[in-house]
Amino acid sequence: MWKFNNDVSNPIHWENGSESKDCIGFIFPDILGSVGSISQLIAAEVTLPSMGELEIQNGGFIEISNGKKCARVKEIVPKHWLDPKNWESSDNVAVPDVERVPCTYDDVSFPSAVAVYYPELPVSVNSIEIRGVKLSNTQWQNFLQSDYGIEQFQMLTDSRITVAQKTCALKSGCRCHLKEEIMELVCEHVPKNESPLCFHPIRPVGFCTDICGGIILADVGPAFSLEVFKQRLPKNEYVDIYASKIASRGGQKVQIVFVEKTTYTERSQKEASKFHATLMQDLERYKLKGALLEISGISLPQGTVGAAVLQIVFGTLIGILAIFFTLYIIYVGPLKDYDFRSRLPIVELLFGKRKFSKFENEGVSMAASMVSLEKSFDNPMYGAIEPSTSNEAFTLMEERSQGKKDDLDVIEDVHDTDEDCDA
Repeated sequence: MWKFNNDVSNPIHWENGSESKDCIGFIFPDILGSVGSISQLIAAEVTLPSMGELEIQNGGFIEISNGKKCARVKEIVPKHWLDPKNWESSDNVAVPDVERVPCTYDDVSFPSAVAVYYPELPVSVNSIEIRGVKLSNTQWQNFLQSDYGIEQFQMLTDSRITVAQKTCALKSGCRCHLKEEIMELVCEHVPKNESPLCFHPIRPVGFCTDICGGIILADVGPAFSLEVFKQRLPKNEYVDIYASKIASRGGQKVQIVFVEKTTYTERSQKEASKFHATLMQDLERYKLKGALLEISGISLPQGTVGAAVLQIVFGTLIGILAIFFTLYIIYVGPLKDYDFRSRLPIVELLFGKRKFSKFENEGVSMAASMVSLEKSFDNPMYGAIEPSTSNEAFTLMEERSQGKKDDLDVIEDVHDTDEDCDA
């Protein structure tokens, strides 16, 4: 249902939203802008617009009487069809922004005279009702072309609103809007909020801004029923929960959003985590193939979110640097010779006994570790005599034979000496 009407008796159409003190009576602007509706108007005098149209509702009246009250009426400016705040919708804060404007299968109602800008792209709805009268698409198009319709529904771009009666025939549910580009147009009318007070803000499909809470993205099976699934959603007095079909290229998916009704205190993410665990334990019962969970994490204190995040980041960085600095002092710096394991039993308890120790070369003689290079490695190829001519080989053989003969003579002399001694 459209939220606003053109009843000029409503203070929302007055300057400053309240009575004025510098005038008497009921004063209209020179150009009213759209059809003004009057239910009951009692004033000392009435100043009518130079250009515009006023409509007295059934049972309405204008009464001129003595009085000091005064109201200055503002120009009635049309409101956008694709602006979520212009439509009556659920108080459930988990409903996506894009689903707060009429969906393809919704019924639309305008209870009185209105001022509406056409949507920026062609849309269709299941039905349209004006002042309790439901119109067919032909009747609706004729109304839009009438002077009365033109004043209430104004076109900024080449667009169209069509009545096409249809119902969702899929048991697994249907998407709210069939055109994905509507998301960007809806978000043009949604104000940007401040950064949410949570460590990891999330943005569910259909939302124009980040929120704190939890999301479950469920991959549905062929026997899945969205209506039955909604009946099985958990109930929580502090958390709003909403499930709907979303566009997905990887198959049919349902999004379940968990958002706290007031300030984020991590209840929504806990509820989302709990329900996700329930789904994963019994996918067959819920007719699902799988489910993914995303949560916002811890809540942040009031103030600048960026400053809180920086505090966490720098705190973690300082902690890491402190650990590395401690390791440096112990293993490289002035405490490298200090035996922490024997002095501090807790260290030995945590890390166990030392399996190895650093090599210390102070006070150790380098000579003790030296060995003869000649005896350490006997390479048969090193220092070998290269083959030579036959004369050189013959001479070498003679020298070696003579050497052996001399050795035998020495042995015989020693032997003869021993015999003489025995005798």
